[in-house]
Amino acid sequence: MLYKIQTELGDIAIEKSVVRKIVAECIAEFDGKVILTNHKGQRGSIASKIGAIDENSQIIVTNKNDEIEIKLNIVIKFGTSISLVTDKIINDIKKSVKEIVGKEDVNITIIVVGIMGKKLTKRNIEVTG
Repeated sequence: MLYKIQTELGDIAIEKSVVRKIVAECIAEFDGKVILTNHKGQRGSIASKIGAIDENSQIIVTNKNDEIEIKLNIVIKFGTSISLVTDKIINDIKKSVKEIVGKEDVNITIIVVGIMGKKLTKRNIEVTG
């Protein structure tokens, strides 16, 4: 369990998988221009290689000091603006987490591990929000 909300009707528990799903949906909006990867720029599991998003191994969600921390590694297709993509991802995740979870204290770290052209060009660009 990541986060627990107490209401007059009872307790509501938010699992890490809910936040991972939110992040995966925000990434999916880019129609393949942004790819979730591990820290080496590899897609990882068999599920991700056939096009499905395996967010369990690629999106790290923790709760520190009552703040949700999200860390993800991505590869961006050549010709796509890094700043526009990372800003949109951060804003969309924060908005969705606030709507669903009800928390505004969200710290997001996006690491651009590479740019995909004909070959993967390694990068290590960290953007926080």
